[in-house]
Amino acid sequence: MTINTNPILTETPMLSSTDVIVFIAGKFYFNTYGANPVSRAAGRSVLHVIDKHNLQKNALDIGSELLGVLKDLKANHVIIGDVRGEGMMMAVELVKNRDN
Repeated sequence: MTINTNPILTETPMLSSTDVIVFIAGKFYFNTYGANPVSRAAGRSVLHVIDKHNLQKNALDIGSELLGVLKDLKANHVIIGDVRGEGMMMAVELVKNRDN
């Protein structure tokens, strides 16, 4: 086993076999989710705001209302084949023919 501390491969030490380390050593690696203090502080702040302002419940409440409105639209417009969603994530399927 080898301990990899190469910051290009990972920002935290990784325990792996030598074969794996040799394979990925020549690969370019980049991500925006780096395990660094600034990224961690930003993530923690976002979670704090979500909790403090009860944004999960707000998204659920508003999403439920939106889903109801979209379902009403589906009942009145044949071009809308399906409506589904959870919270604020919604999908509206537009179709030429509901039967197909």
